Amino acid sequence: MNYKLPDCDIESKSNIDRINSYRKFFADMRLNRLYFHILLLKFFSGENNQGDLISALQSNMDFIQEINIWINNLKEKGIFEEFKKICNEEINVINNIIQSYESRMKNIDQPEWCLSFKYSKIKLIILSWSARISSEILII
Repeated sequence: MNYKLPDCDIESKSNIDRINSYRKFFADMRLNRLYFHILLLKFFSGENNQGDLISALQSNMDFIQEINIWINNLKEKGIFEEFKKICNEEINVINNIIQSYESRMKNIDQPEWCLSFKYSKIKLIILSWSARISSEILII
């Protein structure tokens, strides 16, 4: 799993460069959650042992400590509010994805769910990108 926090050097990056690095960081976090999900599935299927799972969880706990230091650094440099704004945009996009997913999960007993889920994933990707494009347009 990749646990690399974005560089928050205020002197060397423009506002847009920092925002893009925050978004890449969020994408890396989503990828890490997928890797963790695979680790859990392999644990369930007997391919990984409990030690592998505990090690991954400990890595996540260690990363939380790094995040605290990093956020304090953002606050000291006066750029925490821009990070917070991007966090809130990401929260809104993820909430929309969750709502769509939960709506689909309510209909899981219906045979056509599997087919329609494929198309809803495409819609969710489009929704996520359109939210990002909208926020980038607002920045410009």
